[in-house]
Amino acid sequence: MEIVRAFILRFLLCLLIICTSCAYAADRVTCYTAWDDAFLYVAVEVQDPDIIATNTTHMSNPWEDDAVEVFLETDNQRAPHRTPNTFQMSVSAGGGSSWVVGENGQPVPRKIFTFKYARKVQGTINRSDDRDIGYTIELAMPWREMGGPPAPGTLMGFNIICRMKGENCGFVSFSPEVKSEEDVQVPAKWGTIKLVNVPTVIAIEDGAVVCRKVITRAPLIDGNLSPWEWNRNMSFQMMKPEVSPFRPKQFLLEKLSFSHYFYWYQGDPRKQAPFGHVRYEDGSSMLTDKPLGGTGPWFSSDRVQWHKNELQDIKRAGIDVILPVYWGCASEKAAWADKGLNCLVQALKELKAEGKEYPLVGMFFDTSAMYVQTGGKPNLCEPKVQEIFYGMIRDFFLRIPEEFRAVIQVPPEKGGYRAHIVVLYTSSWFSDFDASFVEFCNSRFAQDFGDTRLVWIGSSDYRPKASVMDGYCSYGGGLGLRYDDEGWIDIAAVGAGYDDTWVKGRETPIRSRMDGDTYRQDWDKAMAKSPDWIFVDGWNEFHEGSDICASRQYGVKYIGLTRVNMLRFNGMREYDAKFIWHNTPSTMLPGGLYQITVQVRNAGTKPWYAKQGFFLAYRWYRDGVLFADTGARLPLQTNVLPGQTIEKTMGIRVADQDGKPLPEGNYELRWEITGWHDTWFSAGGDIPLCVPVKVGIPRGADFTLVTSTMPALAKGGATYNVKLRIRNDGSMPWNATQARVGYRWYALDAGIRNPSPGEIVGTPIPADVAPGRLVDVEVRVMVPDVGDYSKLQTRILKWAVFDGKEWLMPPELGKNSEAVAVTSKDYGPRFVTVTQPKEWAAGKPVPVEVTVENTGVETWTPGDFAIGYHWYYLDGIEAAWGAEKTLLPVVVKPGERVVVRTHVNPPVYDGQYYLVWDLAVGETWASTTDNTRGNDIMVLPVSVVKGKLTALDLRKDFDTDVISFDTNRKDGDFDGKGSTFPAEFMPPEASMISLVGALWPSGYWTTAVGSALESNRRISFRYPPKSDGSKNAITCKGQRLSVKAGRYAAVHLLASSCEDGTTDMGLAYGNTVDKQPIRVSSWDKKPVDGFTAFVCMHRHSPSRDERGIPCYLTHFQVKADPSKELTGIILPQMPGLKVLAITLERP
Repeated sequence: MEIVRAFILRFLLCLLIICTSCAYAADRVTCYTAWDDAFLYVAVEVQDPDIIATNTTHMSNPWEDDAVEVFLETDNQRAPHRTPNTFQMSVSAGGGSSWVVGENGQPVPRKIFTFKYARKVQGTINRSDDRDIGYTIELAMPWREMGGPPAPGTLMGFNIICRMKGENCGFVSFSPEVKSEEDVQVPAKWGTIKLVNVPTVIAIEDGAVVCRKVITRAPLIDGNLSPWEWNRNMSFQMMKPEVSPFRPKQFLLEKLSFSHYFYWYQGDPRKQAPFGHVRYEDGSSMLTDKPLGGTGPWFSSDRVQWHKNELQDIKRAGIDVILPVYWGCASEKAAWADKGLNCLVQALKELKAEGKEYPLVGMFFDTSAMYVQTGGKPNLCEPKVQEIFYGMIRDFFLRIPEEFRAVIQVPPEKGGYRAHIVVLYTSSWFSDFDASFVEFCNSRFAQDFGDTRLVWIGSSDYRPKASVMDGYCSYGGGLGLRYDDEGWIDIAAVGAGYDDTWVKGRETPIRSRMDGDTYRQDWDKAMAKSPDWIFVDGWNEFHEGSDICASRQYGVKYIGLTRVNMLRFNGMREYDAKFIWHNTPSTMLPGGLYQITVQVRNAGTKPWYAKQGFFLAYRWYRDGVLFADTGARLPLQTNVLPGQTIEKTMGIRVADQDGKPLPEGNYELRWEITGWHDTWFSAGGDIPLCVPVKVGIPRGADFTLVTSTMPALAKGGATYNVKLRIRNDGSMPWNATQARVGYRWYALDAGIRNPSPGEIVGTPIPADVAPGRLVDVEVRVMVPDVGDYSKLQTRILKWAVFDGKEWLMPPELGKNSEAVAVTSKDYGPRFVTVTQPKEWAAGKPVPVEVTVENTGVETWTPGDFAIGYHWYYLDGIEAAWGAEKTLLPVVVKPGERVVVRTHVNPPVYDGQYYLVWDLAVGETWASTTDNTRGNDIMVLPVSVVKGKLTALDLRKDFDTDVISFDTNRKDGDFDGKGSTFPAEFMPPEASMISLVGALWPSGYWTTAVGSALESNRRISFRYPPKSDGSKNAITCKGQRLSVKAGRYAAVHLLASSCEDGTTDMGLAYGNTVDKQPIRVSSWDKKPVDGFTAFVCMHRHSPSRDERGIPCYLTHFQVKADPSKELTGIILPQMPGLKVLAITLERP
């Protein structure tokens, strides 16, 4: 009978909770009690969205804060005022405490040290711009301070109140008679507690709290409400009043960082993919800032290794999500937009297979593609335009497998669904639009990709007509801080600077970087706004000079600055776990065990050392209240340094702490990291991953593709061994004797139909698979032969499972599928190592050993396959193609390696070059084919010395300063007006300034005369120092420069003038001087005589950057008589002409 009564009481309590809820669910206070002969124990779990507390010490005033107060009248006299038999213990969420007794009818604080208490906060104290979870308090009131231990069956006056400072609405009381501050101190209005020593499951009997005596061990007062300490069945709840509910601007949302990822670069003119976005037709660079590795054929989105390098640097910068800038119009899809994504995915697959970190992927929708596709500004209100618009979103996400898409767990207040991210460029490319396109795309996305939805971030100009988006942020953080808090996601955008002077037709003002101060100031302003998400403008937007990736001008400076500021953005907590990906199923079987994969990053400032005991853990919540903690903890087993990400798969039991299946219904699965003594990170303010889960019978049979090794580019007609990991998300087990895994190929626009048995040749699974469990299967996949390989053709590989009854193949094209670019070739070279000398002597053969692995599908035979190399100048311009080849010594099958012993002939001209190793197949080089893998070429920087060139050391001859940095533009004077060359863009560049004696080629980043090793690029110069105050040029006043006597073919000058004119330069052969005329052009013009050695597209005045005024350095070539010994150089008598470097060329 007692059990029945308890059930009825709990049912009525739940009914009360349900009936008092409204559009905003009320927060709750859950209380637990226990006792023994030493203490009365009380634990309180408080849901609190805004925790406010300033009292942190013993015997302070906790009632001024968010706090819990426990009142006891030990003689149960229900007195009208406080008596010596009334006691009060108060504990603040901030850690402050107090002990109060009744004296002369009043509450009087009494300083004692025998009580115990602890508190844990899940949120941030005294910060009202975010949403907290709440706090827990455990306390122990000593009987010896209250007259001694009671006898079983004793009734006492009792009350608990929870003060709500953050909500600014007083308190909530267990006793309904306590309604005011005066009532708080009236024992007659308190409730009753009954102390029992018999087992019971009744929490409240006849209006009295039933407090059961501790049977085995007392609760550990540490702030953690462990299920073995407190019996959930003996808890009772108080509902907080729903008065103007606290609605912070920020919800429980992981703080994420993003950066725009430009992948339209294709720097290999020998590839089938169109060359583009790198150089103009005259060979000059399109890029204001220059990539660290130059713009050779390796600088290409059509090459997997380029993506791998960028992705690893992005992770080093601490960025969570990349936003590939996608042009979904037909022309750009065919040129680079689609295949670039295939190469990106292959890079992600390889990094994952190598155990390396990588960012996840969202979409940046460049809406100008809609203009290109439709031939004008389309009306986004029209259904046919919405179809085109959604088609671009669909095509993007079809190419990004689920395992690499950024997953946002939208908070319950906003729907509680899993979502992928779409960021929209400006609405100015549309003639009109309204909010209907958002709902249209959401509906279509659900049809094509299953339960997952979209999170929309629009440029701020969408807001007036499409206010339904989740957040807003305009592109262009490089021009200055962007911030928008109109959506439920607050977003800021920061940038390092802006300079698009190399882009023809632009007139945007330069925003100087100021040696990083511009970037720092943007971050400072952004941090003052406390955004949920932050966008870093232009990871690699070299055209607009807003890049933060590794570059020639700035090295890795901005990667380091970004990483430091990401710590600030994440909150600078010592222990902070950022969950950035998970594959939790939406429905789970009661009692089931589900293997779920999560990716979590250490976003704090302290390492997680495995030996110190860090664990991945989870708890079940229902209606916002802790429902079950099974105690399952998965040790991380590896050290995780700040900024590092780990992927873990954990078995989740859909059961309570006693192992009983969870009742069917809606729950929240909360993932966290725990530290020492089972300390949950959320207790320090960290945000757990909160995933809504329905516990019940899944709808039909289903499965999830977790990961696949299928290449994103594969040869048509070839067969690949693919390793899969899949999870049984249905309600029935798969039997190993019947279940199989198979696949079908689809065109992008094909409808999906479930195959019939026999249509697919399936691969048996190796073992029985229960619901929720993972299984690894290796499947042989034959790629269709598409016939025409003159243009890229993509096919959708859709996976299926035969469960013994039917083939499971969801109708959604984007579910359990992956896009594969079908190519004509897949030679698959992967260069592993190359032995090379420290110094390369010009023109002298150098023996080397090259190790290369066959990762393709064809066997390499010695007669057809060879190893060879190419030479490139420092900026990536081709110097010598296919210099030499060496045939393979043995047959190399797929998966095998070979060591090739060969030699290299360096160029005869000194300078810095790139040596690029490649695989030759007959007359075809693998690097030029339509397939690519990581390290399919090996790019090595090489310094060639002791050749035909001698760079003169002019440091003692320099007499003027013509170069200045942005931070001190008054340093130097080139033209008598204070104008100077901008040091940031001049060699020696920051990334290479430590190379002693380094040379930079003529025509660097600009137009050259001639080709290959016959162009003016073969001549290199040693650029002068450019630090503040350094002398870096010689004013031409007819002075004589001595040179080491020798026979030379030419003298090469690197010079510039502030005026046009003609002058003479002399070459001294002993006592004889040979004068030769040279025509000089003003520094703001292309030279009419000589070659363009270098150009900056703006110059410095003492006060600003002067956009639109280029400044040229001219390479003057003065022929020498190699039959005579040159002993000196006579500079012109022309003070407006400044010489920065001189190189002598031997015959």
